[in-house]
Amino acid sequence: MAGCVKAERPTLLVFTASWCGECHKQMPFINAIAQSGQAEVVVIDYDARPDLVIENSVVLLPTYILKVGGVEQWRTNSGEQAYYWTIGRQ
Repeated sequence: MAGCVKAERPTLLVFTASWCGECHKQMPFINAIAQSGQAEVVVIDYDARPDLVIENSVVLLPTYILKVGGVEQWRTNSGEQAYYWTIGRQ
């Protein structure tokens, strides 16, 4: 995963968990981003990857972080906002 996060292509980190109802509700927005090809979408399970949760200072679920070249551009807890910021403004 480190390689795609440092790539120049935008990478959307999606922090989610199987027990997170809001995460499941917002997945249609994330799926639309993935299908658009505007960003590489990397889904990270909160419980399985505590190292990445800590590294990215994730405190709420869901959390969406857009990185370009390994640098965070923005973060949000709204799938709709992530969709808008990534592909909806075009």
